[in-house]
Amino acid sequence: MSFAHVDASADPAALAAYLDHHANGPMAGVKARLLAMLEVRPGERVLDVGCGTGHDLESLARAGAVPVGVDASAEMATRSRARCPAVVQADAARLPFPAGSFDGCRIERVLLHVADPAAVVAEVRRVLRPGGRLVVFEPVWASLTVDSAEPAVSRAVARAVAEGIRQPLIGHRVDRLLREAGFAAITRADEPGRFSTWAELRRSIDLDRALERAVSRGKLAPEAAARWRAEMDSRSADGAFHAALTRTFLTARA
Repeated sequence: MSFAHVDASADPAALAAYLDHHANGPMAGVKARLLAMLEVRPGERVLDVGCGTGHDLESLARAGAVPVGVDASAEMATRSRARCPAVVQADAARLPFPAGSFDGCRIERVLLHVADPAAVVAEVRRVLRPGGRLVVFEPVWASLTVDSAEPAVSRAVARAVAEGIRQPLIGHRVDRLLREAGFAAITRADEPGRFSTWAELRRSIDLDRALERAVSRGKLAPEAAARWRAEMDSRSADGAFHAALTRTFLTARA
């Protein structure tokens, strides 16, 4: 799924449904972990950059924070306001807040979609108070591997997936961006994210479009794509599907 231009997409509602599904399913553990890492104290103002449909704003409020959301999409900002009124539609690279406005900030699966991650990180540093806390989670889609009897085809598909994402390596680069923006006390943990079924992976990334892209660009023969897809269906049915990528968790202080 691409969230680079939500309002211009063919079906913004489908993107919102994707976020709703993952908030209560595949990403629930990640979200709970980020909330714990943020160490929210009652009354603290916490910014959610790329707040999507607002699930994390609700979680922050339940933890005692005063949440504020920002999203570049009018569609997402409207949906978030149904869960939290303090939501602003704005570019994360030009946040409409004074310096030192927030005690904490969370960024989850956002930097991979933006044109200038360094500008976003610098803006977050600006709006955090001295000592303010930041937590980040980003997947590294360029690291995707899918077990197959035809590894060359899997590699071609993985490359096509990465080509469809603005920042497929962002998880490996965030710590450098944080240092350059002036953050301190940076911690980073790289962990495997595993997919046990073909359907689960397809719910996380648009593999059909990636296959089409690989075929249209001459990187993959149509019959090879069809054969690979059939193999993935078979492996899922047999409990033999295995795919993984690197997931990066970071914390930092302004």
